Amino acid sequence: MDAAAVVTIAIAAVVVLVLAAYLIAVIRVLVDTSGKLTTVIAAVGAIVQKTEPVEPVVRSINGSLTKAQDVLMSLLESKAGDQGAADLIASVDPLAGTPSSAAPDRPEALRPVRAELHHSPKPDPPAEDAERLRVRPYSTPTDR
Repeated sequence: MDAAAVVTIAIAAVVVLVLAAYLIAVIRVLVDTSGKLTTVIAAVGAIVQKTEPVEPVVRSINGSLTKAQDVLMSLLESKAGDQGAADLIASVDPLAGTPSSAAPDRPEALRPVRAELHHSPKPDPPAEDAERLRVRPYSTPTDR
């Protein structure tokens, strides 16, 4: 047998061994991942099973809250009127709608209510009070 043939067979054997080692490593990683996925799927199934009773309760609470919201809205509209109620809701809930000043062509648009504070200026204190109110440096008992 020729030396070139021996080298070619040796290189082919090394390539096959390297590929086999690589494939075995990939198989190990896939088996490990499969085991972890099995654990995760079982945990998700347990979570689904434990949360099934929650859905009817949440739907019941949501229905009750919707009824309460309707009653409160009708009370607010009867006291403040349609536009006043919309303005009040827009002032406390940024998701309630677009301010009517930003969309004047939409009658259902909401405009936030803005409160303004008015301060009356305070008069200057009399001269004797000014001396009494003047800030003095801190003194300790040893300074006296």
